Amino acid sequence: MARWFDASDPTTVVLSGSNVTQWSDISGNNLHITQPDPARQPVYTTSALDGKNAVTNSAATFLSTMPVPPQTTGCAIVFCKWTTQENDYSCILGDNIINFNSTHWIGPPSAAPDPTPLFLDGLASSNLINGVIRVNGESVGPNTFRFLTPTIYSFVPLNTVFVGTVGADRSNAFGDRGFIGDYYEILLFEVPLTTEELEKIEGYLAWKWGVEASLDPAHPYKTSPPTV
Repeated sequence: MARWFDASDPTTVVLSGSNVTQWSDISGNNLHITQPDPARQPVYTTSALDGKNAVTNSAATFLSTMPVPPQTTGCAIVFCKWTTQENDYSCILGDNIINFNSTHWIGPPSAAPDPTPLFLDGLASSNLINGVIRVNGESVGPNTFRFLTPTIYSFVPLNTVFVGTVGADRSNAFGDRGFIGDYYEILLFEVPLTTEELEKIEGYLAWKWGVEASLDPAHPYKTSPPTV
């Protein structure tokens, strides 16, 4: 595992008031994500889901790996909830903030259909669009949506992509393109995971956060949690 962020553990979140200045990586690699600018800091929300806390992002806020360069990612599992589908070009993760023209994770403008697709075809990475995309354990197509309920997104791109930010595309230089909603838990891996490995993590997250009813009916951990 490359990075693991768990909002339910308050010891991993460094605060200034209720603002998040650092979300610590608990994978053991110490690749923490930070935000020194108070105007760009997300908020830590208590009892956001099943009595557990969340990192709440807005259009203007994000966390990044800087000064550490963005990391290549062979698999990403993001458990989150969008609170709006309308924000222009917002994305579930961000990528290479060293190369400003890298837009692997970018979302569509607000003029997109409702519900809004997750990725902007033609600008988002073809490695993501044409790779494995799962929603609550169900394999879906590239036009999956921003869901307004807690959702487990699993991505296995065709080839590695960059992840350098959480909450915005690149460095959110436009100031208003951030993911709007709650992050509960994020797991990033350097290599692709197998279907069985994805299922185990999806089951773990669903039962931990009390959303097992949202798992796909055919999911192997729909009725009981995995052994971790």
